[in-house]
Amino acid sequence: MAMDLEKANPEVDKSKTAAIVDEAITAFDNFSVRIYEKGVENKRTHYRAIVADLETKGNELIAKLNAL
Repeated sequence: MAMDLEKANPEVDKSKTAAIVDEAITAFDNFSVRIYEKGVENKRTHYRAIVADLETKGNELIAKLNAL
């Protein structure tokens, strides 16, 4: 999505879109670590918290893209 934005608007600062992509990759890595944690006491609560955090982070990244 960010790369399509750059193609459609070549005057957009590419460092801003690169930062958003880097943030998305970092978030993905963090969520992957949380998903595969061992020894979780209450799996249901653990996964629901991950889903809530994922939705929050996704909305945050979408807002940043829309702001460009």
